[in-house]
Amino acid sequence: MFSERGISAVPIVDENGIVVNLYETVDVITLVRLGAYQSLDLTISEALNQRSTDFPGVVIGTASDSLATLMQLIKKRRVHRLVVVEGDEEERKGGMKGRLLGIITLSDVLRYIIGETAIGEAVEPLGEDTVHTPSTTPTRVEEAA
Repeated sequence: MFSERGISAVPIVDENGIVVNLYETVDVITLVRLGAYQSLDLTISEALNQRSTDFPGVVIGTASDSLATLMQLIKKRRVHRLVVVEGDEEERKGGMKGRLLGIITLSDVLRYIIGETAIGEAVEPLGEDTVHTPSTTPTRVEEAA
């Protein structure tokens, strides 16, 4: 799926669409290195348990965050992507705090800064079977446990 869609991470959500984790291409590389990738019945949960101890955690933001806040977090946490979720403001408007909105990457931000694309230009609606690709609104920064 990673190579087919040109993505490097897939958010893992619960039945309400709340982000609970992130499965990345580096997780697959870890499994290959450990020789565990050949086990096709390995669950995502089991695969995540093999994750390197230096995994920075799921770094999230909300739709009300500024571009400056987003850039500060990317620099501080040394990540290449942020998972965008509904926050307090969206919850007050009837949304569900923590529900997945999309993913924004460092490349998305850089393309916006140099004027190559408008924020939100390539946003696709999230459906049950949709994996969202880059280009969503920069958002507020929080850290998921």
